[in-house]
Parts: sequence; C-alpha cells; structure tokens
Amino acid sequence: MSPLLIEARDLGFCSAADLRLVEGVGLSVAAADRLAIIGPNGAGKTILLRMLAGLLRPSSGEIRLEGCLLDRIAPIERARNIAVVGQSDQADPRLAVIDYVELGRVPHAGLREKDGERDIVIGALKRTGLLGMLGRTIGSLSGGERQRVQLARAIAQEPKVLFLDEPTNHLDPRVRVVRFLNW
Repeated sequence: MSPLLIEARDLGFCSAADLRLVEGVGLSVAAADRLAIIGPNGAGKTILLRMLAGLLRPSSGEIRLEGCLLDRIAPIERARNIAVVGQSDQADPRLAVIDYVELGRVPHAGLREKDGERDIVIGALKRTGLLGMLGRTIGSLSGGERQRVQLARAIAQEPKVLFLDEPTNHLDPRVRVVRFLNW
C-alpha cells in the first residue's frame, strides 16, 4: 500500500451562527487514489474540500499532508502540493489563457529555468485541449472552456493532490467523457 498523502480525522465545521455543517468526517487517501465525495446540494461537500485543501480551518479534527499537520505547513509549500479547481472560480476576463495557466507556476517560482516552466504550461494546455486558445482572453471563452482553463492552471501547478469541486460543471458531455474518464 502507498503511503498516505492526505489523512483527516474527526473533521467538523461550524458556521458563524454555530450550525454544524460538517461533523465527524474521516478519510485516508494514498498517492494515485481517486476519491469522489457525493451528496445532495448543501450537504457540506465544498466545505469539506476547502478544509482538506487548507483553505478553510476546521472547527474540530485534524488534517495531515504526508504525515504533517496541514495547518503547520507554510502556504507556499501547501501550494506546491495541493491545487484546487473550484466550482465558481472567476478569473479576470482580461487575462490571456496562457497567462492564467502560467499562474499555476507561481508556487514554483525560481525553482526551474524559464524554458522548463513554459514547457509545463504548454503541456497543461495540450492535456486539456486548449493549446489553440492560448492567446485568447478568459472573457472570450465559453463556460466549459473556462472550466478547462482552470483545470490547465491546476495541472501546471504540478500538485501531489488535485481537488476538483464539480469538475464537469459547464462541460459538454463529449468533453466530460474524453477529458475526465481518461485521467
């Protein structure tokens, strides 16, 4: 069995109004595992994902990334290890696709030569079928194309953990099958 990448124990989250939105969640995910969290709207899936990604502090419980408490890992190090594609991320519509995808490389700034950085970005654009759109602006894209650009940015980040919150939202059925079933 692979070593654990993410481990959560007894996670809980209370709202500002003291409503328990998530309670008693535990999970273990090893490298190369895929985990889907399903449930009805309002069940707390996005809150759980945001806690696991270190974007929201749990009210109770603990989260470990490769054995280290997630809240004790520096934000830049978390960004090198965890990428998130949210269900309602809104990029600046004036940005060119390539510039937005390059933002995924920010946590790795200065760790590689410029040519290597560009190769990673181009590879992410190819993998998501967006290479032909690299000069277009985010504002000129359809909802599905924007979703794929967000995915390309996350891939360019080269994370160990990739969280996708409703990743097929806005994608047409053909793209859903081709892109997401072949990961």
